[in-house]
Amino acid sequence: MILFQGLEDKNRPAHQAVMMFDAVKAKGVPVAYCPSRASNTASARRRTSSGRSKPSCNFYSKVFRFPLAESIEPVTIENL
Repeated sequence: MILFQGLEDKNRPAHQAVMMFDAVKAKGVPVAYCPSRASNTASARRRTSSGRSKPSCNFYSKVFRFPLAESIEPVTIENL
């Protein structure tokens, strides 16, 4: 599971994502937490959604063990 969290999001406080991350990590499931400064406004979602594809690709390539076509900055994955 990969969790993306806008640290300035007033609708979904960051501590909720951290609690989910900790619970999944405790179960031994591969998990990554990717916080960002973005909020939950529509314009922020548009700006950050494209920025989530590369961490997602990196996460899934490591979990499911397939090579990527290009080098991507790695995401820290717990329980891998």
